[in-house]
Amino acid sequence: MSSTTETTILARLQADSALTTLLTGGIYNEAQIDRQKTSGAFDSQTKELLPCANLKLETEVPYGPLDDSNRAFITVMFYDRAGYGTIEQARARVYVLLHRQTFTGITEVRHADDVPRVWDDALDCYLILSRYQVTRSTK
Repeated sequence: MSSTTETTILARLQADSALTTLLTGGIYNEAQIDRQKTSGAFDSQTKELLPCANLKLETEVPYGPLDDSNRAFITVMFYDRAGYGTIEQARARVYVLLHRQTFTGITEVRHADDVPRVWDDALDCYLILSRYQVTRSTK
């Protein structure tokens, strides 16, 4: 997926005030959530992880009858130290923002699946994964 596509989706999520109100630790497009690259994801006083999300590309493959189209899968990972309540609300909001939507350069975004109620050992927090299929033209 081109950086333009990632940037478009990330900007859409970051521009939504309802979502940013829930995800006080921010919305990112980084290799991982950590204290160096995503310091805003951590409370400055308690150093605990805040509710946040990270967008990542999984795969990109040719798709459809046209030579210039492809399909990419992205995952939005929702993290929170305090439990699933806030990140479940954030997952539902992202669904509204992305599912069956079109953007510049993106033919359509469709929700693929969720992996609810996972524990992230590395960050010692609750985690929900939500996958989306992005169809776009490469022209």
